[in-house]
Amino acid sequence: MPSGRAYGGELVAQAERAMTLTVGEDRRVANLHGYFLRAGDVHAQTRWEVERVRDGRGFSHRAVRGLQGGKEIFRAMAQFAVPTAGAVEHSDTLPPEAGDPSELPSTADVLVGADTRDAEYWRFHRGFDIRHSPSALYTDAGGERVARRPCG
Repeated sequence: MPSGRAYGGELVAQAERAMTLTVGEDRRVANLHGYFLRAGDVHAQTRWEVERVRDGRGFSHRAVRGLQGGKEIFRAMAQFAVPTAGAVEHSDTLPPEAGDPSELPSTADVLVGADTRDAEYWRFHRGFDIRHSPSALYTDAGGERVARRPCG
């Protein structure tokens, strides 16, 4: 990240993975509560310490701490459950006006020619692809880039 700070979603994913490695393969995350305590540094190693809080027949509970330089940057607790029959399964249908995600312009496409500090990162160095419908927050409705001024 251009800011040097660890991306929050990445910390959550790493914490979840560390906890998942300590439960049986028959269990899935049922819920996770996380707390960002300090800014993480993308250039520093994060140490994950997992506590096995409880293991039962159908549930396991874990707590995890993420540390950089001996200081806690993230803490989470999660409950893992054995999937059961009859669980609610649903999803919303993608509205037709959203279009085919593979045909939407990517952030790399939208930011061609942008000269802002973070444009190169979002075009070439991000760990995931972002596509917007109908348009990105940093563009107007017609897809043209919009200059944003800091608030205040």
